[in-house]
Amino acid sequence: MNVAAKRQEEKDKANSLAFGLAAELSVLAHDIERASEMKRVVADIVRKFGPRADKELLRLQAPRWRTAIYDANINSLGVLGPSIAGDIYLVYSKFTGINPAARSEPVEYETFLRLTDSTIQEYLGDMQDITHVHKRLMTFASGKPDPGPLWATEKARKKREAQFGKENADKLIDFYSRGLESEMGPTSNKMV
Repeated sequence: MNVAAKRQEEKDKANSLAFGLAAELSVLAHDIERASEMKRVVADIVRKFGPRADKELLRLQAPRWRTAIYDANINSLGVLGPSIAGDIYLVYSKFTGINPAARSEPVEYETFLRLTDSTIQEYLGDMQDITHVHKRLMTFASGKPDPGPLWATEKARKKREAQFGKENADKLIDFYSRGLESEMGPTSNKMV
């Protein structure tokens, strides 16, 4: 095999990996959205009943995140370059290594609500990161300009949050959700 053919084969493998990971991130985004909604519903039920809520509702449980493509290719991420590989690792590290079967003992009412609300907010930030890494993977595979590393995007995000204030966080999250849908298609009410 000549050098040009070998390079093309390596590029094709890297592009396939980028597309595969982008597809998996689309599914992960959908799963995160569903998990957020379920946590909101349970929190609303708990709020409705107050401290009298059924103790079974006051258990904390981690969802099962599907990361088969990432898991099977973790040793090959370097073909995407160190910056993209690092961003992929940062995003996926939030969703791997969690024991989904682990359930806590029931916690106090106020503790449950605080932890649930903070988890939902964390998921919204994760969606922003997934959107950005998805965009990086798609631009890598299509040869378009790279939007840059996640750390630079997080820096710009913090600047916008400081500019608009925490009370406008929902507007920023909505902005990122629209970006996710324009990049990956709608994530609600359908399998991506």
